[in-house]
Parts: sequence; structure tokens; C-alpha cells
Amino acid sequence: MLVDSGGKIDAGATGSAAGPGGSIAGQCVGQTGGTGTTNGDSGGGGGGGFGTAGGRGGRGNNNSGTSGTAGAVSTDADLQPLRGGCSGAKGGDSNASSASASPGAGGGAFEISATGTITIGTGTNAGYLTSNGGAGAALPNNSGCTGDGGNGGGSGGGILLASPTLAAFGTNGAARVHGGGGGGGTECGSSNAGTNGHQNDNTAASGGSGELSGESGGQGGLCAGASCATSSGTGAQGQDSAFGGGGGGGGGGRVIVITAAALQCP
Repeated sequence: MLVDSGGKIDAGATGSAAGPGGSIAGQCVGQTGGTGTTNGDSGGGGGGGFGTAGGRGGRGNNNSGTSGTAGAVSTDADLQPLRGGCSGAKGGDSNASSASASPGAGGGAFEISATGTITIGTGTNAGYLTSNGGAGAALPNNSGCTGDGGNGGGSGGGILLASPTLAAFGTNGAARVHGGGGGGGTECGSSNAGTNGHQNDNTAASGGSGELSGESGGQGGLCAGASCATSSGTGAQGQDSAFGGGGGGGGGGRVIVITAAALQCP
């Protein structure tokens, strides 16, 4: 099995749209971010967790509000059965009737199982395996000026490589399952969305800026390379604010490379 010449296999999330096999409720117990609570100016939603933890949402109302809890690291570390990442959560008082007010979704999952050798990128040719988490969405205007918490980002998904000899990554070969950035909080106006987890590099996805200063969402977490050996990090917490807190960043996913006979997906 060879992935190169610019080839890419992608199961990533885009905003609130999960990747294939991502954000499945029964698999994400404890890893979905907690919803920001409403207390005057509201707290941000927590980022989803999976391979690494998500970030908690920012506290609102001059830190007197309670923010959404961070999604935890999962205990099923070997990706057997195969599974994807988990969603972030809504910020407190987010406008549920607005399609734009949504937390980021979890990246999906895929397995490459071969009887021979798996090679990702050869020589100067590039090959990429990706399953990023989605970004926490922007918030619409809040005419009541009560402060809305930002939406949490989703975690990266899962990639499992199984073959009789360990899969090999060339100089320009990479596997990335980075988390999405949290969305910004507000007071009266609109905020900005975070960015989806990066597919083309190992820098953290940005959190969205808030309507005012100090309301930004947290950066997404990182996971790249087998067992996250190339890059690893948790999602960052959203900013605490006098108004609506920022959404937490989604955690990184999991990349597992094992020596085994070809596996059959359940």
C-alpha cells in the first residue's frame, strides 16, 4: 500500500460536520466538551477530547460564571474497535436557532490494513493521512447584550495502520489528527469562528477572536505521527472574560501503527 505523489486520505471534520465515524455519542461519553453555563455573561463551551484532552471554555461575567468542562482523554487507546473523535460543546446562551452557532465536530476514523508494506510518502513525493477536528462556529449578534460563550472545537479523529511490518513514513509523508480551534465569545455583537485542525502542518488551529478583547477561543490540540511522536498537545482553554468566555480548543486525535496480520474492520 503506497500513498505518495501528493496523495491524501482525509476523514476530517469541517466545522460542525463530523468526519466519517466522528462524534458518535456512545463512543464519546466523557470526551464531549461540557456546555457553558448561563450566568449573566455566559461561559464558553469545552473542547472535545480524544487522544489528548480538550480545553475548558473560558469563564464569563468577570470570572464568576462557570465554563464548560474540557473533554477528557479516552481510555480505548488502541483504536480497536476503530473510532473517531468527539465534538466540542455550545457556549452558554448560544443562539440555538442559528445554524452558525454550533460547536466543532470530531474528526472521523479510517484504517489501512495490508498484507504487505504500508508506505506514506517516498523520496521527495508527499503523502498525507489526515483526520482533523472541526472549528467552533462564530456567534451571531446578541441584541440583549447579555454575553454569549463561544463554541468549543472538536477533537481530531483516529488513524490505524496495520501490516506485518511497521508502516513507513517517508521524508514528506505525514499523519495528522489535529483538533479544531474554539470560537470567540461576545457581549452584544458577533464573534469569529475558530479554524479547523490543520492538515498541512503541525501548528495549532487558531481560536476565533471575540467581539471584544479577551474573549478569544482556545487553540486546537495536536497529534501527528505514530503515537503522536511528531507533535502532541492538548487543546487550549478559551479566554476568561468580563463578558462571554471563549470556547475551548479540541484535543488531538490518535494515530496508531501496529505490526499485525491484516485486520478486518468490525
